[in-house]
Amino acid sequence: MSSLALPLLISAALILSAVLMPTLLRRAEPILVRVPRLAVGFHLGAAALWLLSFAAVSLALAWVLNGPQLLPTAYGRVCRACLEAASPFSVGVGLTTPLPVAVLVAAPAALLVVFLLLGMLRVVHHRRAVSCEYEAVRGAGRETSVLGHRVLMLPVQAPVAFSLPRGRGGIVVSEGLLAALDPPELAAVLAHEQTHLRQRHHLIMVLLSAFAAPLRTVPLFGTVVDAVPRYLEIAADAWARGLCGTPALAAALLRIGEHRHRPAAQIPVGSPAPLLHAAGPDRIAHLVAPPTMRTAWTPMITLLGLAVTLALSALLVYSPYVLALLRGCGVPV
Repeated sequence: MSSLALPLLISAALILSAVLMPTLLRRAEPILVRVPRLAVGFHLGAAALWLLSFAAVSLALAWVLNGPQLLPTAYGRVCRACLEAASPFSVGVGLTTPLPVAVLVAAPAALLVVFLLLGMLRVVHHRRAVSCEYEAVRGAGRETSVLGHRVLMLPVQAPVAFSLPRGRGGIVVSEGLLAALDPPELAAVLAHEQTHLRQRHHLIMVLLSAFAAPLRTVPLFGTVVDAVPRYLEIAADAWARGLCGTPALAAALLRIGEHRHRPAAQIPVGSPAPLLHAAGPDRIAHLVAPPTMRTAWTPMITLLGLAVTLALSALLVYSPYVLALLRGCGVPV
């Protein structure tokens, strides 16, 4: 096998996955909606595998390219010894380029550090935005108990139900919600929102907005950013349906959905932080008439094949580096 074959194959798998996975994820939805929590994990895992494989291209190129020395002589010898110990190719095989090999090795780590730092800054911004929402809601509402749930009650006539993180307000409902829903329907909505809190869906939303949303220009990441919040809502629906029954939950979603175009001024929330809310008649179809899985198996199997390919690509590159480091790269102490 040519020394360039491995990085070229990984690059091809990356391009194929970035382009095909969004379509395959949509076509596999009839299966994924039946296991929404696994669907969330699959989407996030596919995005993480793609990033790992993307970084692996640079590390694989470091095995097959020879460039000028960038590090001081002693450190350069150690770096070269580690590369030769990790490389699956014969010593001396490769292409000569003007790019120092040390750059190829350091670039993935440097990009990871920058990516994590920027992500943490976005997490801080998100927390501030949620705190602003909580202050706005607390100033306009009052704490009370509804069907055994602690909630913040808003003096709003439209039926409103959403949740903030447990430490930032928890479940928020409106007076209009209590007036619009029967007790079984109200219980289903509260169970839905309580599921968001118990399963820590807000933490997933924070990670999504901080680390995946900035990469949404890549088709795979755009699909993940759009799909994960929907699957979180479906996961909350599934739990609420198990507790309160499908008719109560479907009726509640329909009633709330009828007012989804309410004037924004009625709701004292204006920050850009994403919300998890029990609204949307578009999910009722998944409750009362789930789509057939028959046509979804082929895209699902293809998705799994692409995910395994990405995982093997990352493993083929990272494991030799890890083993070489654990063995000391063959450098005398």
